[in-house]
Amino acid sequence: MIKLKDLLLEKTDDGVEWDYLLSEPYTARNHLAAAWCKGSKNVLEVGSYRNPVYQFYTEQNTKKITVVDPKAETFEKNKKIGSNNIKISSIGEKLEDAKIIYHDTIVALGLGIPSRESFEVLKSHCQSANTIILEGAINWPQTVRQISEIIETLSQSHNIIVDITLDFSNSNVKNLNISTPVYDKRRFIVLKTHGKQND
Repeated sequence: MIKLKDLLLEKTDDGVEWDYLLSEPYTARNHLAAAWCKGSKNVLEVGSYRNPVYQFYTEQNTKKITVVDPKAETFEKNKKIGSNNIKISSIGEKLEDAKIIYHDTIVALGLGIPSRESFEVLKSHCQSANTIILEGAINWPQTVRQISEIIETLSQSHNIIVDITLDFSNSNVKNLNISTPVYDKRRFIVLKTHGKQND
């Protein structure tokens, strides 16, 4: 059995109980998302939870990745990945407060935005993106609603090209707080604008 205390030195300072998402089995989500960003030039990641997608990049052609998460640090840096230099912009603010000019790809892993205002801003960003990558627990009501709402909003402009269930139940990862459940069955979706499916 994999115990999370063997993978992490400490819990998050804010006491958020999703530490199991940092364990090795659950990083499959991040690797999948990074793979689907390979043709992206400018990525907006919403809610990275200490596992930003750029940490899982290999040789993608992306020029800039913007991470927006109220719990994140605010900084800008250049990161060399393979033969490419990628500009990383981390914004420790709510999505509605962040000034984001352009992006062609949205990544939202662990989707479940508590603020309706933030969620409406996310939907707006999704409408202007070519590729949208969504992931979240299949039995978390807020996640289920928000994924469905985004799909409905984009139904006339985007196609679902990937829709799979990730089952981590056999990985047997436990949360640091044993009273907090582990959501080990998760939905992973990729949407692309009509005519972009082969990009």
